Amino acid sequence: MFTIERSVAAKMFEELLERALKGEDVVITDEEKIPLVRFVPVQGVRSDRVLDGAKGLIVYMSDDFNEPLDDIFAEYVP
Repeated sequence: MFTIERSVAAKMFEELLERALKGEDVVITDEEKIPLVRFVPVQGVRSDRVLDGAKGLIVYMSDDFNEPLDDIFAEYVP
């Protein structure tokens, strides 16, 4: 974990961002060394997603796809 004081961190934002993106925890403190903020990378974000990426892959959909399911769950609902 990398700790840095707030006034110094303001001048080094790009470097702190790069450190966080590489997986390092970056903690910004106030003058009394009390932690204020922690930079960590967001996990699971994919940049290769494409809008409508599955378009055309569904070749069949049942005619009753949008019909209510009340009769199916009747035995489970009081």
